[in-house]
Formats: sequence, C-alpha cells, structure tokens
Amino acid sequence: RKIKSLVVGYPLDENKNITPMCTFIEKFCDHLLKEKIFPFPLTLIDEHRTTKEAALKMLKQNQSSPSRIAAGGMNEKAQPFGSYFKTQLLYQKSVFDVLAAQTILERFLGMYNK
Repeated sequence: RKIKSLVVGYPLDENKNITPMCTFIEKFCDHLLKEKIFPFPLTLIDEHRTTKEAALKMLKQNQSSPSRIAAGGMNEKAQPFGSYFKTQLLYQKSVFDVLAAQTILERFLGMYNK
C-alpha cells in the first residue's frame, strides 16, 4: 500500500487552546510539506486526553491493574527502584502511546464516517 495521507496528533489543552507543542507540530508539518519530505495531505487531530482514554481501554480489557496505570505517572520517582521498574514503566508508556495513537486514528476516521 502507498501512503496517501498523514494523521498527526495535535496537543491542544483542555480548553482547546494552542499549546507550545502545537506550535512545534505546526512548524514540523510545514517543514515536511515545504521540503517535499511528505508531499501529501496532513491532518491535525486533537490528541487531548488520548493517553487517559488508552488507560481506560486497558482497564476495560483487563490488561492492566489500576495500580500499574497509576505508576505510569511517576517516572522521575521510579529511579530509586532500579532498572527493572523503569523498564516496566517504559513498556507501560509505550503501550499507552500505541493505544493513544489508535484513539487519534479513530477520531480521524470518525470525522469521515459522519
């Protein structure tokens, strides 16, 4: 399959205001288009709360316990617990990131299925 479009997460805040990261994303997308690195349509999708939605999906699917999800927010505090604990937190974060990306794509598809 050939790529025809790119969906990009756009991290608006809880009030739908543009954040500093939004400005970075806009510049990055402009660069992709101007330099013809990605000469196809780019769609920005609000990614606010997608990580929390990912955590809820994991809970609903019984793939993680609430205590493990709560631990994901304490990366800087996890350092005294050794590399195993840090590895577990990184794995957990990567799972959340995949599910958050899935949520962003679902939002994108939802725009076209209305």
